[in-house]
Amino acid sequence: MVTEELILRARWTDDCQGKKDYDAPIVVISTRYWPRGGGFDLLNVENGRVVSWEGNEARPDVKPSAKSSLGIRHGAADPDEENLDADADFFTLTEAEFEAETEEEVKAMVEKWAQEQMDKVVGILRAAFGK
Repeated sequence: MVTEELILRARWTDDCQGKKDYDAPIVVISTRYWPRGGGFDLLNVENGRVVSWEGNEARPDVKPSAKSSLGIRHGAADPDEENLDADADFFTLTEAEFEAETEEEVKAMVEKWAQEQMDKVVGILRAAFGK
């Protein structure tokens, strides 16, 4: 995908005393975390009735995990849209997956990776803009 295909999702919003803001998120970190067991329930249904239910505790071998992405948020901004990010397009630049024995360990790995991505993006932007 070339950058000419990405559309800035900025829009004008009212501030105070006649001032206006033209804002949009551009570079975004997005992460989904799953607890031990996978974070979902399995239902076995027969003849419209639930005959068994399997929650996270039934799958202790599935470790806590997360998947993070660094991306560019883009798409056409609709001035009537309540939530600018509701169905925004997301162009993934890079992503990483994490797994560990505890939620704390997964979150620490995600936070370290996210900081590394921010440092990389800031370095690239500073070099490009001479700051």
